[in-house]
Amino acid sequence: MGSSTGVQVDLLISPFDADPLAVVTLATEAETLGFGSVWTYDHLTGEMFGRGHSNDAFTLLGAIAASTSRVQLGPLVANVVNRHPVRLALAANTLQTLSSGRAIIGLGSGAAPGSRFAREHEALGSTLEGGPERRAMLVEAIGLLRALWSGAHSFEGRFFSVTNFDFGLASANPPPVIIGASGPATAELALEHGDGLNVANMAAYAKVSDLIAANRPREFEVSVHVPVSASDSRPLDAQLPECSEGVDRWIFAVSAQTEPSQLAELFDAACSNLG
Repeated sequence: MGSSTGVQVDLLISPFDADPLAVVTLATEAETLGFGSVWTYDHLTGEMFGRGHSNDAFTLLGAIAASTSRVQLGPLVANVVNRHPVRLALAANTLQTLSSGRAIIGLGSGAAPGSRFAREHEALGSTLEGGPERRAMLVEAIGLLRALWSGAHSFEGRFFSVTNFDFGLASANPPPVIIGASGPATAELALEHGDGLNVANMAAYAKVSDLIAANRPREFEVSVHVPVSASDSRPLDAQLPECSEGVDRWIFAVSAQTEPSQLAELFDAACSNLG
């Protein structure tokens, strides 16, 4: 991983109210067009977005892995409140094998108490902590993931523990860990503990771009999440952000109902404006 000489254009396909086969079909079209990676959201429901049911992220990604040969694949983002690191490592390893090494694991710290995403955690009975505690949990989860991938059988932390049990998760080719962030505190965490950083939107990127520029490791990749919609009154090229220094990937989020012609239009506009 690391900054490439050119900017990469990625696609995120929403799992909400989606036919999973339509998601796979759109992902294969994205590979044909030249998108660099295909992502999907990892949620239990689309309620917070005004949508209905969701599809499971890793099940979708596994199906996409079996239907493609080039694009990288990952959740944006799995969170450590809902997904225990052992289960996450198992899903990541399986996706890495199915995709012949194309997996990327986006990770987040879960929802803030009182936020629109908090209801999803509360429905499972999860206790939601403030920002510092959630970020500490995220750091520990990354540590446990990497310990499992290195072959460790035991781990003892504040939030997670594994007691002398071999899950068979040692990996010679673990996927890179990309941290999702919307503010400076989590971006700083990503710069120290992650392989890359995904910023929630352009407004958030404006708040962290100086921090990234001053502290960015040599092998580190920065991406920005950008929702676009064919039903928007603006044409697709008008929905694209301005090219920004320091961004390696633009991840454009679309619905599974996006037509192939619209996807081609988005890719061409992104390459022309941002490449």
